[in-house]
Amino acid sequence: SVVYLSNGSLVVLSKKTQNDHINAVYLSSDPTSEKIKWENDLNDIDVQTLRHIVIVNIKETYLDLIAATPCNQLVEIKVSLITHRAIISNKIVMGKSILRIVNWSDCSNGAIIELEDGEILEYDDADILPSSIEPLLEPCPWIAGIYHASSMNEHQDMSHRTRLIVGLSTRSRLYCHDRLLADSVSSFILSVSYQFLYFVTSGSHFQLRSLALATLHNFDPFMGSEENDIEGYEIRSVERGARLVAILPSSPTAILQMPRGNLEGIYPRSLVLPFVMSKIESGQYGSAISMMRRQKVDLNL
Repeated sequence: SVVYLSNGSLVVLSKKTQNDHINAVYLSSDPTSEKIKWENDLNDIDVQTLRHIVIVNIKETYLDLIAATPCNQLVEIKVSLITHRAIISNKIVMGKSILRIVNWSDCSNGAIIELEDGEILEYDDADILPSSIEPLLEPCPWIAGIYHASSMNEHQDMSHRTRLIVGLSTRSRLYCHDRLLADSVSSFILSVSYQFLYFVTSGSHFQLRSLALATLHNFDPFMGSEENDIEGYEIRSVERGARLVAILPSSPTAILQMPRGNLEGIYPRSLVLPFVMSKIESGQYGSAISMMRRQKVDLNL
């Protein structure tokens, strides 16, 4: 991932699988710095004004990044992991302001580009293509998407949808394509590992709710909460003002940030049950039974 610091430097974070050590590679715009230097082939681009920086291609010796500028441009950046240099290699005039750029949740290559009017574009192998999915009903500053979504559809008539986009608007409305999922949401996370959409409501009841990705196409917000609930996955009440910040892929834990700033981890059933079933299917019966005992899950599962 890429982190943008307040001093104008970029930090590329990578994780070693052997000892889970985090490596930090610094990209500095200061030519006198001993950190990784920029080689700006386009002098009219100020690297300190770049925003929405995401990695779109990962190779052994270099990374490909894209970012937005205040001048309605998309710039392509190549970062060498050997020579420790970052090069702005190309710029693309978009014509409209870029509202958001995010990676696909299930794919390390490519990205989703949302323009200020809500139009959705796809960046794929240095090309910007119009997306075939239905646009969101209003511009959403917070979006997430799945590139290979057809395998998650339960019905054959939905198999033609190869993309899935979820967005949260500034009016706290949560959308999936042109369908309204909830009208009072503070935060959400699209989890590919558990194949669920998790979100925290912020209306009269503050709750952590979950929706299976395979059932999003027939979700009806006018049916009421009880009809849309999934059997076996209870709704989890949370503290007023809590926000969902992470879903751990290696543990059935949802991380919430409280209004006081502290972080808390909870174990909702919609995370625990898929986690236990995956352990059973892979033959890790000890881990499955241990988790079931801690979370008081019926051992007849």
